[in-house]
Amino acid sequence: MANFFGNIYYLFVGLFGQYLSDYLWGFNCATQAYDAKAHYLPIGLVMTVVTVVLFAVYYFAINHPRLNKWWHWLIAGSIVLIVNFVVGGSWVDYHLQNGLIPDCLLQSQQPEGSSVITITDMDCWMFGLANGIVSFLLFFILSVVFKRWSRNCRHTPWRSIFPKRNK
Repeated sequence: MANFFGNIYYLFVGLFGQYLSDYLWGFNCATQAYDAKAHYLPIGLVMTVVTVVLFAVYYFAINHPRLNKWWHWLIAGSIVLIVNFVVGGSWVDYHLQNGLIPDCLLQSQQPEGSSVITITDMDCWMFGLANGIVSFLLFFILSVVFKRWSRNCRHTPWRSIFPKRNK
């Protein structure tokens, strides 16, 4: 399961960097192997739970006829994205600020002897952005698959964008 989430997040490694990805995969500096605790699984599970709960709230709890326009769906999806952005970014930033990320991943030695910081706050928040994007995609997939069981929002967002044509 960790590989599942890790492979999905790895598609966005250009946003947050290889060093942070190595930490999230569970890289251990002492053994130079990926045998430490992997963080993709708990972050992915939290993202999935948050997305499913917010999906259910929009489609089944709120489920109001006035909220079945495409922009309402987009607002709901944006809320999912923002919540998961904050969750993912703050999770990794907490690890950075509290020294939980090993030094071998935080600094890279250059050939001239100087060191460069490899994981920054911006990398943490860019991971949060990747987490938000993945959650929005999951929200979209859930909408396509399960929206038909919603009483009032079953056509959101498609029918409001592409109205049914009468022949």
